[in-house]
Amino acid sequence: MNANAESQFSLIDLGITPWTVLLACLIPLALLIYFQSIYPTKRLAYAASLPLLLALPLPWLPEWWWMMVAIAGGIVALIAVADLLTLPSIRNVHVSRDMQRVASLSNRHPVELTIDNRDKRRIRVMLADDAADGLDIQPPHHRLELEAGKRTQVAHLVTPQRRGAFHL
Repeated sequence: MNANAESQFSLIDLGITPWTVLLACLIPLALLIYFQSIYPTKRLAYAASLPLLLALPLPWLPEWWWMMVAIAGGIVALIAVADLLTLPSIRNVHVSRDMQRVASLSNRHPVELTIDNRDKRRIRVMLADDAADGLDIQPPHHRLELEAGKRTQVAHLVTPQRRGAFHL
């Protein structure tokens, strides 16, 4: 073994492998999804792919390139944490549904959702009604900007595709 090989720094010597980094990123994300129903946005997912794209040519690039990958990964992690800290509290957003109790098979029935933003700031949401199997909802999603302290109403149509009781 020569002197040059002994002086090289390796994350693997510290027990940090690509698998440990992947798990360190995925475990907190899985916990947020499972316990809080918080999902990353598409923009954040695209940003998270940047370190991966930088790491793909790693075997053919100079040894210092891994630092660029690590810096890019750190920046994406900081952006993810900042994004997480800016989420509004679910306790400040209240949603209620107003619809008729009986719906005829294959007929459209109006549903009105009322969203009350009690937060001190404006928030953007994508709202989907929790549909039971056998219900067709049009449109399936509503994209809204809710002003601070304001109430907003949106409407959609529900069409039952089967007979029987639905639990919403």
